[in-house]
Amino acid sequence: MVLSIIDIETTGGSNGNFVTEFACFQLINGEIRDNFSSLVKPPVAIPPFIQKLTGITHEMVQDAPTFEEIAPQIFDFIKGTTFVAHNVAFDYGVLKSAFARANITFNQDRLCSIQLARKVFPKERSYSLGKLCRSLKIPLENRHRAYGDALATAKLMKKIIENDSGILEKNLKPIKKHVSIPSHLDPKEFEDLPNQPGIYYFLNEQFKPVYIGKAKNIKNRVRQHFSENSAKKAELKRNIYHLDHQLTGNELLAELIESAEIKKYWPTYNKIQKYTSYAYCIFQYCNQSGAIRLGIEKNSVIKNPLISFSNVAECYRFLHSLSKEFGLCQKFISGKSNAGDCVVCKDNGYVCPTSKNFEDHNKRMLLAISSFLPHNGNFLITESGKTTEEVAFIWVKNWIYMGYAFVPKGLSITKVEDLEAHLHLQSNNNDVQRILKKYLRRKAFPKLISLK
Repeated sequence: MVLSIIDIETTGGSNGNFVTEFACFQLINGEIRDNFSSLVKPPVAIPPFIQKLTGITHEMVQDAPTFEEIAPQIFDFIKGTTFVAHNVAFDYGVLKSAFARANITFNQDRLCSIQLARKVFPKERSYSLGKLCRSLKIPLENRHRAYGDALATAKLMKKIIENDSGILEKNLKPIKKHVSIPSHLDPKEFEDLPNQPGIYYFLNEQFKPVYIGKAKNIKNRVRQHFSENSAKKAELKRNIYHLDHQLTGNELLAELIESAEIKKYWPTYNKIQKYTSYAYCIFQYCNQSGAIRLGIEKNSVIKNPLISFSNVAECYRFLHSLSKEFGLCQKFISGKSNAGDCVVCKDNGYVCPTSKNFEDHNKRMLLAISSFLPHNGNFLITESGKTTEEVAFIWVKNWIYMGYAFVPKGLSITKVEDLEAHLHLQSNNNDVQRILKKYLRRKAFPKLISLK
């Protein structure tokens, strides 16, 4: 079970309760594996008392994306997971309304960390997040900010699971599911779908894809589509005459092939990877002295970005987190070359690097980069094949996605030439880079074959 631990900040209820900040940490097998966060520009003014409570001002959100702009990205990040929040009714309700304004149907299984904490830690005097974290010795920084509260809630959930491993299944609030087969579709086509990872296609009367999706379990994911009753889903179902699928053997290839197929067929009802733009990136460069720096630039300008984001605010947030974690001087990130003595160096007892004294800082910089880019740029990823008799390989050359292959199990693979007879060449793009780098960050022990 993948848990999406979510916290939001809002403008308050009197003027529509619009999101001003969103943060999500994903807990997989009890470990924090990935996160997504962003400030959000609301369509109304932020009341003064809310600004004072959260510290989020008009100036901070002025250049942030609106919720409608990042809604597809958020939806893609948390779909198929279990929604968790401290007082889940509030966060879930606000986000459901926000998604509805963005014309996205949002239905998730959900859990409330307050209710779970009451059952696992029944003797606590208070179950507010701040007091509970203080009692359980859970670090809580930036209180009343989405990122800090979501991270603390994720650590709380980890502690809850450690104390009662069966509590999630006993308290899960599943969405009600009633499968309604599209009127033009032969039910046998649905029944014949496999319970395996892969890609599924919704086809119109002319057998052209109107929607393409990926799934860890194809049949269960299609069942979810047919269980939703929104107006947009009803419109989609009216255009489904046939189903098709493609097995991939693993989730990584399902995500990569889905991205390629959407760009190939441009289905009418796919929105996310057609219009989501990872327009900005963080890149590495050296100054004339050889000191390593990290900068922010448009993706279209940089040939080999380290990591991409949808907007500048996300880039700055990521670099701020990286700087704090690894003690990186603020003068050497984000182009802030004229900054005075930086807070990070001062807090860590470092002397800000100079043109003659940057070797130690370079080591910390490389360590920071390796934390989210932990492998060299030439390798094969080994994953499960479509059957037990084969293995899947994903080829990356100089951090460029080259393609994939399904190879009979037992065949020795040590170099790219060994794959030639089985190789499916693919296109590289920003979406593919995001998918690969997310996989390598989240996967605890990826099976890699290094290439020269």
